[in-house]
Amino acid sequence: MIKINVFLLCMGIVFWSCEKEELEPYKPTLLYPPVYNSDKILIKWSSVTNSLFTKYELYFSNDDTFTENLLVFSSDISTDTVFTDTNTSLQMNEKKFYKLKAFVGVDMYESNIISSHNWHLFDNLLMTNQNDYQIQNINPEEHPYYRNVPFTITQLEELISVDSLGIPYWLVNGVRYDHPVRHAQMALHLLNSHTFEDDDDIFMNRAKLILERLIEISFEEDNSLFFPYPYDFNLHSSDLNDSEPMIAPWFSGMAQGQILSAFCKYFMISGDSTYLTITEKIFNSYLRVMQKNDLWFAGIDGDNYLWLEEYPDKRQPNKTLNGMIFSIYGLYDYYQMTLDLRSLYLLKSAITTIQKYILKFRVEGEQSLYCLTHQMQYTRYHLTHTAQLGYLFLITGDQFFFDMQQLFLFDYSENL
Repeated sequence: MIKINVFLLCMGIVFWSCEKEELEPYKPTLLYPPVYNSDKILIKWSSVTNSLFTKYELYFSNDDTFTENLLVFSSDISTDTVFTDTNTSLQMNEKKFYKLKAFVGVDMYESNIISSHNWHLFDNLLMTNQNDYQIQNINPEEHPYYRNVPFTITQLEELISVDSLGIPYWLVNGVRYDHPVRHAQMALHLLNSHTFEDDDDIFMNRAKLILERLIEISFEEDNSLFFPYPYDFNLHSSDLNDSEPMIAPWFSGMAQGQILSAFCKYFMISGDSTYLTITEKIFNSYLRVMQKNDLWFAGIDGDNYLWLEEYPDKRQPNKTLNGMIFSIYGLYDYYQMTLDLRSLYLLKSAITTIQKYILKFRVEGEQSLYCLTHQMQYTRYHLTHTAQLGYLFLITGDQFFFDMQQLFLFDYSENL
C-alpha cells in the first residue's frame, strides 16, 4: 500500500526599501487566498514595503472587472491587515471578488484580485443540515446495483476491458491505467447478481482479485483509505475545462462510494473480517472535510449543506449530481451493515442536500444538468438521475423523491 506524503508550500514575503516611483512595476500589497472560518471569510494581506502605506481600502465586486464595486473596509492603521467578511450569503456558485487599494498620501497602488465562493464556510460534518428521513431496509432486488439477469464473466469482459489477470483497465493515450470506478463497478456486477451457490465461486474469486487490486493502489492517511485516479483529467472530457484539470493523483466521492459498496457486499457474503476493517477505513474518508485535509471529497457549502464531490476542487465547487448519489449509496450500504450513527448522519445530510438543490439541476422540458458549475447536459446522465431519484425514494420512503423522478421523466424520458 502506498503512503502519501503531503508537502506544504510556504510563501515568504521579502521586504526591501525603494523609492516611491519604483513601486509601480510591482504589486506592493498581496492579497492571500480567503480563509474560511465557521460562518466568516477572512481576507488577509501583506505589504512588501512594510509600513510605507498610510491607508488601506478593500473593495468587493460580483465580477473580476470591478466595473461596479463596494467599499467594505477602510483603515489608516498600517497594522490592520485582516478583514472579516460576515456577509457569506452567496447564491449557488456565485463568487465574490476582492481587491485592495493601498495609499501613500495621494498615490494609490492596487493589489492582486482574489475570490471567494459559496463552498466551505463550515467545517463540522456532523452539524450539517439534515431532514429526519426514516431510512428503509430495502430488499436486495431493489438495490441500485442488483441485476435480475446476471452477467457472465465473458459478458463483463466484453463491456469492460481487462488485462491478462482479469483486472479492468482504462486507456489514456495508449497507456493502461487503473480506473477506480471501473474496478468497483465490475466487482459490484459480480457480487450483486449471483447467489454464490454451486459454481458461483468464480465470481467471488474474480471480485476478490479486483478488490485486492484496489487495496494495492490505495493511499492510506489517518486510518482513511483513498483510491486515486492516476492520470490527469479535464472535466466533461473536452477542452472546455482544460483550465480546470484534475491533476493526478486525484480522488472522487463517486469512486469512494462505489468502492465502499463493493467492499461491504464482499464482507457480507464472505464474512472475512479483513474486509470489514477495510470498509471502516473507506468510511473514514467521508469524515475528512475539505477545510482540514488535503485528501478529501466531502465539503460544506455556505448554507451548511453537505456535498460529496465527484470532482473535488478547492478552487470551486462542481456539485455533480450522479456522482454524489453514487457516493450516497456507499453510505447507505455501510450504515445498513454497521448501524454506525455517524454514517446515518452523513447519509441523511447528503440526501437532504439533494432534496434542497434538485430543482437547480432540472431544466424544464430538457435533460437535467450534469453539474451545477458547468451547466452541461447529457441524455445518458439525465436517465441516470431519473433512476437515482427512484432509488432515493426507496431508501427514504419520502414521496418528494418519487415526485421528482416523475418530473424528470416528464421532462425527458427517451429510452428509460
